[in-house]
Amino acid sequence: MLQVAFSTGESRFVMSAQTLIEIVPAVPLSPLTTGPSFMKGMLQYRGSPCPVIDLNQLIRQEPSAGAYHTRIMVMTYGTGVIGLMAEQVNETLQIDQDKFKEDPLQEKKFPFLDGWYYGDDQNIQFLDQKKLLIFLEKSLGGCDE
Repeated sequence: MLQVAFSTGESRFVMSAQTLIEIVPAVPLSPLTTGPSFMKGMLQYRGSPCPVIDLNQLIRQEPSAGAYHTRIMVMTYGTGVIGLMAEQVNETLQIDQDKFKEDPLQEKKFPFLDGWYYGDDQNIQFLDQKKLLIFLEKSLGGCDE
């Protein structure tokens, strides 16, 4: 399975590239008047509104760095799109799903973080997009998508 790799602070993650449409630079976003701090803003993506979630803010409670390497991963969501902002979105990997090992001590605060890959001098955690979207819907009080 092809995955896209990214960081939040010093932690490295991958997620499936299956629903990924495009990776775009972290451009200025239209601010939202309400919502949790991880709701970064709204991106106008090819004529469609695209809410953007800051994964660094969600997982580490710190906003993503306003740096060159910060990107927005635009992915399909229902009939629309959603953006996931992260740092160092700079490579794709192919790691077999069975190589991710469950962490029995994994904090259930983030049920979308699903397992660890240990190898090649790096530890990488798998982010399950479906579980992330369910988590976001529950956090935001439900969505129509």
